[in-house]
Amino acid sequence: MWPIFTAFLQGNFMTSSSFAHHAESQSSAAPAIQALNGRAYTVMLTITIIAGLEMGLLILDISPILPLVRQRFGVGYVEAGWAISAAIICHTLAVALAGFIAGRTGPRPLLLTGLALCLISTIMRALAPTFPVFVASRAVTGLGTGCIVIGGITAITLLSPVKRHVRDQGYFGAAQQLGIMLTLLIAPVGVARFGIPIFWGMFAGELALVLAACVLFYPRAHPQAQSPEPARAQPLAMARDRYGWLLSLTNMAGYGAFVGVTGWTSSFLITRYHTSPAQTALLASGAALFAFFGRLAASPLLRVMSQRWLMGGFTTITAISLAATPFAPNQQIAALLLLVFSLSSSVPFGVVFGSIANHPAPAGISRRIMLVAINSNAVALLLPLLIGYTVSLTNEFSLGFWLIAALVGLVAIVLLRSRMLQTPSATAGTPAAKTV
Repeated sequence: MWPIFTAFLQGNFMTSSSFAHHAESQSSAAPAIQALNGRAYTVMLTITIIAGLEMGLLILDISPILPLVRQRFGVGYVEAGWAISAAIICHTLAVALAGFIAGRTGPRPLLLTGLALCLISTIMRALAPTFPVFVASRAVTGLGTGCIVIGGITAITLLSPVKRHVRDQGYFGAAQQLGIMLTLLIAPVGVARFGIPIFWGMFAGELALVLAACVLFYPRAHPQAQSPEPARAQPLAMARDRYGWLLSLTNMAGYGAFVGVTGWTSSFLITRYHTSPAQTALLASGAALFAFFGRLAASPLLRVMSQRWLMGGFTTITAISLAATPFAPNQQIAALLLLVFSLSSSVPFGVVFGSIANHPAPAGISRRIMLVAINSNAVALLLPLLIGYTVSLTNEFSLGFWLIAALVGLVAIVLLRSRMLQTPSATAGTPAAKTV
């Protein structure tokens, strides 16, 4: 089970993401919230990006210092795994719940709740007298990060001008990756120098400042013009949302495959090529860096590529690079293929969420966010188990990698053949999707 936890922490929590923007035609119904401009827009975007950075910092806050946590509380690997799995489970639940209510509440309450929960969790970790309290603090962290992800997604979808969706969501997703990389670098040094209580105490201090800024300055816009969608209607509406399922398939093939493979990368390299732990750690950092640039790449790429070719093309590259990895003759070639895989799987991830803005109604946006988030997180949980099961049967990683590559390849074929993904518009490379 450990690779699941590792993959979630290294990867890309639902999280997180850059958005492609693709709008309805001008004749469509107007959104219930007017996009922000000027100072209000700048404040909204800045605080949203900082919240994404905080989420990235906290998601990995115990991973690089897990041996010290085990030593402090005197627990084994199984017990330590609960500190990570608690955050994963609660994050997934929070994403689903926050997606369900985002269209009713708007982004501000979700971001405030997420930041407050993260602040509470860091205080709990700093003062935790026992390991169960420590685990509980991680569960609270998962709830907070889930609210931040959906709050940020909703904020940029509803409040950013349409022509800036790709860029702004790229910033939001990249901020999360930056937070993850910073934690990998500063957590071991910070804990060694200051100790666990002071380290998380400092986290709590800067989180309090971000929360205060959100309370004082974040715009108070929320949906009011639309009637809430009945709860009983949401599952049926999601099942009928063909375009939403297309987005879900894309994200499952990118994000799900990334999480499924990343958790087993170190074990694959060590068993196949006898790679040292230091080298595998370097590759993990490189994969995070490539994913960082992949999320930023969606916006400029949409200026020169159609949405169909961007999503389908990079999903194809993801499948090919993963399928080729077991054939690599040495660790250098394998590492290169895995880096290409990390980059290519992150680019479509960004395009997916901007397409959610195709719905002019807040209820539709909320429903589509929830659909993509739930499906992606479910696949991200299942694929590491699939690889683990195939390894237990064959004592090799090849079969698991090839199975995932085949599934990703099928999604790529669907995307490349889809008529719902259109060519770039004449303005800012914005693809326009058909109404669904």
